[in-house]
Amino acid sequence: MPSLAHWGVATSRLLINMEIIKMSNVLDLMKKEYEGRASKVVWSDTLQTRAGSRIAMLNMDSYMEHEGYSYVAVIDYGNEIAVETYNDNGEWNCGDADHPMNIVEKKAG
Repeated sequence: MPSLAHWGVATSRLLINMEIIKMSNVLDLMKKEYEGRASKVVWSDTLQTRAGSRIAMLNMDSYMEHEGYSYVAVIDYGNEIAVETYNDNGEWNCGDADHPMNIVEKKAG
């Protein structure tokens, strides 16, 4: 009869194999989602944040629309990106026209 240690090793191997299968399924699902995506992030040639970060407007519903923030954009901070919501004036923080995250026309040069 196999020892208790043998069953423990066998159980560990089974669990590891099951986790590999789960990871494989996730990878397959991610690939499927990626291949079926409707669009890519397209960085704007005409808009940026007041601080100079590049942006890409996203064609998606805003979870903050009920608060007046109808637009969704990806902001490139250099070492990370973020998804932010904006009002009709391009303001990240309503009423603060000079906020560095506000959307403005890209500076020439």
